Parts: sequence; structure tokens; C-alpha cells
Amino acid sequence: MSKNVVYVTSLNKRLFEHPAQKLINSVNEFKCVPLVIYHENAYEKQKFNRGIDLNNLPNNVHTIDLWNTIGYKTWVESFVDSNHSPFNIEKLHGNHLKKKQAKFWFRKVLSIAHAVLNSNSEYVIWCDGDAEFVKPLDEKFWNYVNNFDVTCIWRNAPHIESGFVVYKVNDKVKRMMREYLGYYVSGDVFKEPRWCDGSVLTYVLDNHPSLSVGKFKNLEYSGDDVSPFDYYEYFNHLKLPFKEVRDKEV
Repeated sequence: MSKNVVYVTSLNKRLFEHPAQKLINSVNEFKCVPLVIYHENAYEKQKFNRGIDLNNLPNNVHTIDLWNTIGYKTWVESFVDSNHSPFNIEKLHGNHLKKKQAKFWFRKVLSIAHAVLNSNSEYVIWCDGDAEFVKPLDEKFWNYVNNFDVTCIWRNAPHIESGFVVYKVNDKVKRMMREYLGYYVSGDVFKEPRWCDGSVLTYVLDNHPSLSVGKFKNLEYSGDDVSPFDYYEYFNHLKLPFKEVRDKEV
């Protein structure tokens, strides 16, 4: 079933080259394309003299340098990585893992927001870089997702699992996306107990009751309001391997 959709992820060099990064091969195998990779070459080359080799990517995989993106490049490095960054200042007040890793997850929020707010496609599908497709997205999948503005992996936890989220590109979702990004930029997120992208997405969705939200059935949530299929039928999230390197820059 053909859809006007773009798939989006973010990867820096260490994640791109990690053995658990199977997303690029899987999107090509199951025709989940085009894939847009938001990378950090400008930042990494300046700070660490390294970067992803972008010359040998498949034709249907496109790239955007997150740090050189119009609208971001004048402020994002200072906000994320300077001595005055709220991520570096606020995390000193607590040792929660979610706070320590938040500035790395914020790259994901920047990528999603840019993709949705600038997309001409009907859907933007976010895929974490440590995940892979295991089959094409078929008519059964789209018949469910078509009913909602946002479809995500709900679970019995303080926040959703944000590794695979389908956004319908419309005015309501764009308003929500501006608030999602703005929750960080305004500093409001640093008043919350958790700063990770999944927690903030949960806060924002709760603040937008006009949005229709679909819930993918999964091992952690199987209520009456879920999809008629398990999301694992389409998508496998290999979370543990990336944890080794997620919050390490060198």
C-alpha cells in the first residue's frame, strides 16, 4: 500500500558505526524509504575531528546536518554543549540517568521537529537508530494508523516508548511539535523530574487533547484501545547495545 511518507532518524558517527545499527539496511530491504538521517558531522568534525562517511549511502537514504540546519545553527551548540547549557547545569542537581542522557536525546527532538515542520509528505515516521524493520508496512498497518494524528507505543510506564512514532503531518501535529521543541528551549523541561524525549512527548500529548492518538499493541500494553496487531510484527527495537555508547562522546 503506497503512502506519501518519509522515515527519519538521527545518528552520530559512533552510533552510525555501531553493530546494532541495522536500520539503514532494513529500510532498503523492506522498501521503507526514503530515509532521512540527521547527523552531527559539523559538530563532530570541529570538536573531535571525525564524522560519518556520507559517500556510500544508498540512493534512497538522504542526510541533513543537524548542526548546520537553518533555524538551529545559531543557537543549538551553545544550548546543548556550552558551560552555560541547562543540560550541563541542571544535571548537577541530580544523578538520574534520564537527566544525564537528556542532551543526547534532545538531538532526536530537534530532528523530529525539523522533519515534521518542514515536510511535504503525508506522514513522518520516526525510527530510533538502534531499531530495524522486519517486514514492509502493509495495508493492515496503514488502515489503523490512518485514523490518528499520532500513533506510538503506549506502555504501563510514566512515559511512552518513543523509538517508533508515526506523525500525520497536519496543522494540529505541527502545533504540538512546536510545543515539543519549545518545552526544551523555554527551559520548562528542567522543572520536570524526567527530561528524556519520551517523557516530554507524553507531557505534550497530554496537553493536546484534540490530537487523536493511536496506540500500538506491545508486550507492555494490550488494553482494549490498541492496534489489532503487535508493533513487533513490523519493527524490532534493539535498545540495549546503544546504551553502552549513547551518553559517551569520545
